[in-house]
Parts: sequence; C-alpha cells; structure tokens
Amino acid sequence: MAAKCVVVGASQVGKTAIVRLLCEGKATPRYQRTVGISAAHKEIELPDRAPAEQPAPRVQLHVWDKAAESNFATLDEAFFSGARAGVLVFSSTDRRSFDALRSLKRTAEKTVSLQDADATITWVLLQHKVDQLDERALRAPSAATPATTEPPASPSRGQAPDAAAAAAG
Repeated sequence: MAAKCVVVGASQVGKTAIVRLLCEGKATPRYQRTVGISAAHKEIELPDRAPAEQPAPRVQLHVWDKAAESNFATLDEAFFSGARAGVLVFSSTDRRSFDALRSLKRTAEKTVSLQDADATITWVLLQHKVDQLDERALRAPSAATPATTEPPASPSRGQAPDAAAAAAG
C-alpha cells in the first residue's frame, strides 16, 4: 500500500529539514532552499493493524515538499494531486508562518477536491524550531490554531505555550 503526504508551510519554516529527518534520519544543520518540488520515501510498519500471528502491514509513504514562494504556485495541482495526508508546518519564531496556514490548507483542500470530489486530506499541525522558544513569535493565549478562531486552553505544566495552542485545535 502507498500513501502520499504533502508538507506545507511558509518559506524557511523547516519543511525540507523535517522531510529529511523523517525519511533519511539525518538532521539538516544549515538552511537548504527547495527549488520546485522534492519527494522522499519512507516505508512504515503498522503493527496495530496486523491480525494475530500475521506480519504487520507496510505502507510506502511518499512525502512531498514544495518551495513556498509564490512563483511555484503553478505546481500546486501536481503537488497536491493524490494527497491523502498533510503536515502543516509553522515556525516558533515566525508568527506570519502560523497565520499563513489557514490559506495554505484551504488551497490544498480546494485543489484536491477539484480532482476528486470525495477525496480528503488528514492534517497534522507541526510546530518547528521549538529549540528556539526564547525567540518565539507565538505566545498563549494569543495563538489560536489555523482551523479555529477560539483561543487555546492554558498550557499544561512543563508544556511549551505554543504546543498547548497546537494541541487545542
């Protein structure tokens, strides 16, 4: 079985670094600009889906990353075609990257539904650069998830304020 996952977010939020870490197990020490579209593959085992005494099913995950600059918007149809999973990425240090997610999600869902009216994308919200929380641009309770306009709940003890905002949506 195969599944296509698209990684979307503003420029310089770390989409390529996330894809590389997931698929290759390697961290990217320096910023690498994506030009156009890149794709990587990862085989994932689903042990909780296996019948007793059977090997766990495997999924070939095709992870697609696209440059966020507007001059690459012409690639949207090819990029989102067939996607059934998506990762919405924002940076802890860039409020605009968080604010842009609603529009990016809407564009993806519109493109996919034009190709197949019954198709949907299952989304995950990912806050990147949490190691730079001292420079964070989002603070609870002002941060609301891109899917809602309601303020998030107060963070739990030991949890970063932005992680609580992402979890609230």
